[in-house]
Amino acid sequence: MHKPQNHSVRPRRSRNDHVKFRTGLIIGTAVGYYFGAKAGRERFEQIERMLDRIKRSAPYRQLEHKVSNIAEEGRAKAFDLVDHLVEQHPTAEAPDNDLQKDPAELFADPRLN
Repeated sequence: MHKPQNHSVRPRRSRNDHVKFRTGLIIGTAVGYYFGAKAGRERFEQIERMLDRIKRSAPYRQLEHKVSNIAEEGRAKAFDLVDHLVEQHPTAEAPDNDLQKDPAELFADPRLN
């Protein structure tokens, strides 16, 4: 009679497996860096031109607009949730540092503007 196998048990991984993975990752990164550097400035500029064309395209702009709207909706929902939680727990005290700032300003990356 056939005995069912338990497929939910994962085989144990040895420390050697982790070392092999790290070694492969380091070698892969080094090879990528080497060939990327070898491609040089000309290839970099070619990629930049291609990205500029993509960014000027209508589909990209539509997607950018949609993503921006989704992010703004998420931001508004987060503020509503925080307001709701504060209303539920009015006695909870929070530190005064940065509470007057807009959370978007706290985490904004000026390079993205």
